[in-house]
Amino acid sequence: IAIGFQGGMRDTQHMVNNLLVEVDGDTASSEAYVYAHHVIEQAGEMMELVIGARYLDHFRRDGQGHWKISFRTELLDWARMTPIPERWFEDNREMPKGRRDREDPSYGFVGKR
Repeated sequence: IAIGFQGGMRDTQHMVNNLLVEVDGDTASSEAYVYAHHVIEQAGEMMELVIGARYLDHFRRDGQGHWKISFRTELLDWARMTPIPERWFEDNREMPKGRRDREDPSYGFVGKR
């Protein structure tokens, strides 16, 4: 579902924070707050969709000691959608833009000193 939803977005970013984890042997449960920011085109207009949500996860440690998510549900706490003035993009053309492929500037930057 998320991949199909993401495909219609011009930009997207998720920030996960305030993580609470309770470990019990080889299982664990967690709650994490999520702030999701999306730029989408709707009826020819650029819109900003901002979402506040939480991930509720169960984890299980496998035989090699790796923790893996065994179950996840997302709770939607709030959302807001507002128009983005097209002028903002015109006024900020000189700013470097991120990309969703290996042409993103981070590929040539991270790990090089």
